[in-house]
Amino acid sequence: MQRVIGLTGTPAPNGMMDLWAEIFLLDNGQRLGRTLTGYRANYFHPAWMSGFVVYKYAINAGCAEVIRSKISTSASA
Repeated sequence: MQRVIGLTGTPAPNGMMDLWAEIFLLDNGQRLGRTLTGYRANYFHPAWMSGFVVYKYAINAGCAEVIRSKISTSASA
């Protein structure tokens, strides 16, 4: 595909967890990884869970800056 047109109700994600899908559509997983599961494992930890069900993830210390640097235009491939 030569062009992706992203239609969204808002240009900004609700948080760092929502960034993965938007960036994946643009670069096919080059910056933040090919899977959401891998992205969560690398940058987040379960914040609220019951048994094996995770209801909310929290970002690991220092990972917000790492993610921002990976998705900056200067870090593009």
